[in-house]
Amino acid sequence: MGYIEKNLLFGEQVIYTTRLHPVVYAGAIAVALAAIPAAIMLPASEAFSGWKIAVAMFGVAVAWYAWCKIIVITSEFAVTSKRVLIKTGFVARDAFEMHLTRIEGVQIEQGLLGRMLNFGTVTVKGIGGSSDPFKNISRPLELRRAVVEAMGGVHGAGEGDGVATRSAKKTDAQSTRSTQEDAQSTRSTQGGDGAVAGSGGIDDIAFVREQLQLALEENRRLQAALTSKYQATTKVATATAAATQQRDPAAKDDNRQERPAQSVDPHGAKVLNFPKWEVPNRNNRGEIVE
Repeated sequence: MGYIEKNLLFGEQVIYTTRLHPVVYAGAIAVALAAIPAAIMLPASEAFSGWKIAVAMFGVAVAWYAWCKIIVITSEFAVTSKRVLIKTGFVARDAFEMHLTRIEGVQIEQGLLGRMLNFGTVTVKGIGGSSDPFKNISRPLELRRAVVEAMGGVHGAGEGDGVATRSAKKTDAQSTRSTQEDAQSTRSTQGGDGAVAGSGGIDDIAFVREQLQLALEENRRLQAALTSKYQATTKVATATAAATQQRDPAAKDDNRQERPAQSVDPHGAKVLNFPKWEVPNRNNRGEIVE
């Protein structure tokens, strides 16, 4: 288990890993190959013969190769779901990490040989500064692509959480507003003559307007029914009076017989009787008497 696997956070996953390119062995291989012509072409002498020089050069190449191998094994480059992790060094360890939300970009430098062999120099640029350039990184373009995709995933998740939070806040605000409107409507109904206090929203205004129109229509129907009933009653009474008068023309006069007027004394002592009004030469029916 390497350095990166040991230092992963909870829920963090490795997305992409790479190593140093084998081009780092080029120097050691070149020295080893140069030892062969040196052993052949250098003049032989007692102190420094050609084969001794060749053996020395080959020893240097082997040591160089072993050192490069150690550097390759101990260097790790990874992109996780949360960070970019880079670790180099064996005795003196150099670790670099940067959260994806603080990365502005990844700079790639490749020469002609680097494009041919697919290696280059990688520099991670972050907010407030950038990392040191890491040379001879294998597949640098794929590394940058992995960083960009991981950054997109982190920002997308953050925006999704932000949208969900705003939606939840909006829903809570709408619920609170609806509760307040219901309370206002209840208070206005109990305290007034059906008047709506404040602004209950477009839907509440439309509902109140509809209810008022229905009430007005019901009032007009009741008024028309009462008017019709009154007219029918008036017609019946008129017809009855006309029929009674035709049957007995004197009935009207019988109902108007004069009686002695009575008045109560203010002190309540006795009842005062006044004589009836008498018309000369006429009886109680109003007929002329000779």
